[in-house]
Amino acid sequence: MLDTLLTIGTMSALTGRKDGQTQPTTNLELIMVLKRKAPDFEAQSEQAQQDAAVQETQEAATAKAVSPDANPEAPWDPAEVAETPKPAATKALVSQPKGALVAQNNPKVNINVVKNLKDQYPVQYDSLAQISATQGRFTDRESGTNLGTELLFELLSYQDQYVVSPNDDKAPKDVVKYSSDGVTCSDGTDVKTYVNDLREMGWKNARINARYVIVGALVQAEKTADFDGLLMQIDLSPKSKSQFDRYLIQSAFDLAKGKITEEQAKLVDIVAEVTENAAKQSYTICKFSSHTAD
Repeated sequence: MLDTLLTIGTMSALTGRKDGQTQPTTNLELIMVLKRKAPDFEAQSEQAQQDAAVQETQEAATAKAVSPDANPEAPWDPAEVAETPKPAATKALVSQPKGALVAQNNPKVNINVVKNLKDQYPVQYDSLAQISATQGRFTDRESGTNLGTELLFELLSYQDQYVVSPNDDKAPKDVVKYSSDGVTCSDGTDVKTYVNDLREMGWKNARINARYVIVGALVQAEKTADFDGLLMQIDLSPKSKSQFDRYLIQSAFDLAKGKITEEQAKLVDIVAEVTENAAKQSYTICKFSSHTAD
């Protein structure tokens, strides 16, 4: 160790007294010997080397600890430890079905073959022989002949029909008017005006009902063959109209899936069924399906 001796020589200094007077100090009193330890650079260098050695030892120990050789059963790879884990790809909750459930349009098939029949052969109320659906069966309107509960019918056309009536079974038939567009009746009367006229006449339930008229050839009836091959028309009630709208969609889907042909789509089985409304009143409804039997 190096000691530095700092000697401050004789000084002309004054030392303060309590009484405010000053007195000279002796040379002995003014000699101050200060010993202080000079910086030990050699020691600091040695300490730094020791710290570095410790750091290297710790790093080596860590590397060894995560080494696959030292830890053959460890579930990690040291190279992966330093990497930021990437989020796993989200798996779709609903996978694509092996067999597509959505109908695919076949360019060789006209899936709208039935829909396109609309207004192909417009008819009036009495243009053709009419089939009525009442009490769960079909009848010929003019003769009252029972046709049974099932018909095989070849569709040729269908059209909108609007019936303006008192909506009362007790009302006479001559107060019922028809319209093809829901705006003007066949005799030129304004539809809305006529509904108001009926209500002023005391028919409080008077209204407009949207229906369909379907036109085609009766191929076969359940109860009789007297009308086979005859062109006929069927007036569908609002509820039966909804059933025919369902058939338009179902037939298009079946055509797209290859379940039926265009000819089969136009050849329909029609069934008359009795059902009830919310008021427990019975009425007849027509249901439609493609005829696929041989």
